[in-house]
Amino acid sequence: MIRLHRKVPKVLLYHSVMLLICIFFLFPLYYTVTNALKVERLIIAYPPVWSFQPTFEHFIKAIVNYRLHDCLVNSFIISFFATMMGLGIAAFSSYALVRYRQRKIALIILISTMIPYIICIIPLYALFYKVGWLDTYHGLIFTHLIITVPQSVWVLMGFVEGIPKELEEAATIEGCSRTKAFLYIVFPLIKPGLVAAGILCFSVSWNDFMFAAVLAGRYTTTAPLGLYNFLGKQIIDWGGVSAGATIMIIPAIIFVLLIQKQLVRGLTIGGI
Repeated sequence: MIRLHRKVPKVLLYHSVMLLICIFFLFPLYYTVTNALKVERLIIAYPPVWSFQPTFEHFIKAIVNYRLHDCLVNSFIISFFATMMGLGIAAFSSYALVRYRQRKIALIILISTMIPYIICIIPLYALFYKVGWLDTYHGLIFTHLIITVPQSVWVLMGFVEGIPKELEEAATIEGCSRTKAFLYIVFPLIKPGLVAAGILCFSVSWNDFMFAAVLAGRYTTTAPLGLYNFLGKQIIDWGGVSAGATIMIIPAIIFVLLIQKQLVRGLTIGGI
């Protein structure tokens, strides 16, 4: 009983700290959603109004007036194909780097992830202008590979290292080539890593603003760039921005909740 009594304050302290951390990270989300449901005068009211009658006028305006749904479709197309292509390239690359012990190349890939991507914008703009890739899906998908491939390679390398070589050697004895051994033995075993890397890469590509602001146009405006249209020269439509941000994060939250088990399993297995 004495030991149990001594543990109670520690348990309460632990849960209190965890609760404060959750509130700290969830409050911006709560504040954004509530602003999306308020009328304009209540958003800028001081002190803040916490009790109000919800309205969906900002959501209707974001979809009808600003055509945010078109931006969401563009973001999904670009993010989906950038993620799939990035995972395909990274799967073969990570396997080659691990099995052939190319540590120097792996280190170069790691260093490339630390370089600010903004330095690539001017050369890419000049290149895309000459080849006619400005305001195109394939142009933005290609630029997002700069982000998705290095991240996926480093996530998948941990999974490939955890697969015994004996499995591939057994497949080789049975007549499989190196490529077939990878496709039929290694690739199925790194599926949790593919899920984890895919979620991380999709979220980064989905939220990208920098490349879209320079390389996108009228026909390929992404969701983050579409939110920028709510910012006027003199007035900022805070209700529209909040509604647009809420619409953007809802698909991501639902997607993560549906596959959170695979995500956690993938990250933990890769760490081990």
